[in-house]
Amino acid sequence: MSKKILIVEDEHDLIKLIKYNLEKESFRVSYTSDGSLALAEMRRDPPDLVILDLMLPGLDGLEVCRRVKANPATRTTRILVVTAFVEERTAEEARRSGADGFLRKPLRLEDLKAEVERLIRARRARRPRRRSMHR
Repeated sequence: MSKKILIVEDEHDLIKLIKYNLEKESFRVSYTSDGSLALAEMRRDPPDLVILDLMLPGLDGLEVCRRVKANPATRTTRILVVTAFVEERTAEEARRSGADGFLRKPLRLEDLKAEVERLIRARRARRPRRRSMHR
């Protein structure tokens, strides 16, 4: 089964670029440009990974990140923050809010793909294994 990724970004051209490249890697990709809608989407159909911009209209990315990590139903969802902010304190604030990874814009597709794979693997490793009924 392919892994699901939710892109939360308000730059339409960047959404198209990320979506196209991740779908080529067999990920199921959905997107929104609104933090509140992203939270609703995650409750309805939890993704394996969220690619999250910090500067969003309405609910900003840091608050989305905090809420995802505070909710027991979405707490294990990996979050990759992507932002045009260049200050190191922004990266630290994102990590304190619960981000699992951080990339600066403009994105290099190789870096994005590598970070997505790393975070998907890390999520899979943390999931409890199901016990087999057959031995």
